[in-house]
Amino acid sequence: MLVRLTLLCLLLLPFGPSADVGQSSYWVVVVNQQSGLTQLSQKQVMSLFLGRAQFLPSGPRAKTFDYPIGSAMRANFYLSLTGKNIADIDAYWARLRYSGRASPPEALDSVEQIIETVSKEKGALSYLPANYAKGLADKGLVAVLTMRSL
Repeated sequence: MLVRLTLLCLLLLPFGPSADVGQSSYWVVVVNQQSGLTQLSQKQVMSLFLGRAQFLPSGPRAKTFDYPIGSAMRANFYLSLTGKNIADIDAYWARLRYSGRASPPEALDSVEQIIETVSKEKGALSYLPANYAKGLADKGLVAVLTMRSL
């Protein structure tokens, strides 16, 4: 099942938003330069993106940003981060939202919009295909984790 989902994600990747960015085999998790962070573990990133942690380790309130629901980039990132398929992640967020305990990361439409938004908010974090890792400092961002894409 996991192999099928991974293959499906890889097949759909070129047809999603910003198709040219889906070709990277790594993800970089980025934060605003003013966050005071230089590194996060995969476990910390998972806690932040699943709403289990509300603050960055450096202190500011965390604000996570995501790609749209249905995006192959989003599905691949969560599979790489958690090992779970996107249907499980969406069901997890549906339960939390229904109970009023947490809200999922805010969805943005493009890599460019994510870069712009994260660079403006101190506690912001998101993820980008690794081919965007060059020049992050010029954009006000810091890569705090690099993960292999599944």
